[in-house]
Amino acid sequence: MPESSKPSVLHYEPMPSRPEPEAFDRLKELVANGYVADPGAPGEAGLLLRHRAAPDLIIFADGRIEVPIGQPAKGLRRHFNWRGWLKLFALLAIGAIFWLVSVGVSVGILEGMGLIGP
Repeated sequence: MPESSKPSVLHYEPMPSRPEPEAFDRLKELVANGYVADPGAPGEAGLLLRHRAAPDLIIFADGRIEVPIGQPAKGLRRHFNWRGWLKLFALLAIGAIFWLVSVGVSVGILEGMGLIGP
């Protein structure tokens, strides 16, 4: 007599991937060098790390680091420093005013002594 056999179904539940200690060490080193994690970035399986002047990186749970393709060069970009130029202009203006006042006082003193005059 045939036994009623139920088809066996194999259920596969993947283990959650745990980052390896090597990945944590690399992440700590990158964060110490100015990289910041961007949790809102659409990522595949890695974490996107952004830097102000260096290229963005993707770090994976197994410790691999990849550079995303198509990002603009950040090192060539320079920001105009208004405060620095304003300080320079103020210093030059104060120097010019001080020079004009000192010339005027010197001419006044020399005219008073009768060394120069009309």
